Amino acid sequence: MRDVILAAAGEAADVNTLAPREKTGPVETSEDIATRVAQARTAGEAEGLKQGSASERTRIRSIITADAAKGREELAHYFAFDTELAAEFVLVALAKSPAAKSNLDSAMAREVQVKLGAGGDRSSGEPQRVINTEEIYARRRAAAAGASAR
Repeated sequence: MRDVILAAAGEAADVNTLAPREKTGPVETSEDIATRVAQARTAGEAEGLKQGSASERTRIRSIITADAAKGREELAHYFAFDTELAAEFVLVALAKSPAAKSNLDSAMAREVQVKLGAGGDRSSGEPQRVINTEEIYARRRAAAAGASAR
């Protein structure tokens, strides 16, 4: 048995000393390798731009269409297009900023709000306003006459 083991060990030692492998395909030149590297780099850059553009569009869409952007459109557009802040941060900032008032809101805030009681009666006790149409038309006629005299 000992002879068999030694014989097998000797054959294993002979197997480890193999001849160098022969190349079976065409030999690549450094120009071929450089061309393949350039093509791979171009393909990688194109894929990176594609993924980056899709990611940026998603970020912009999530900022502009968020509920927090309503009434704060100008600020939302600034954050979306002029900064590189993450959408999560921008949405928190938008939620904490005051909403812009429209021209109608500003005009309504300047007007006195009448408190109506049951049945449409004024509950504040202020006298009812009467519109004097004759006075309004007289002012218009005077303004038109003054403009045409010039």
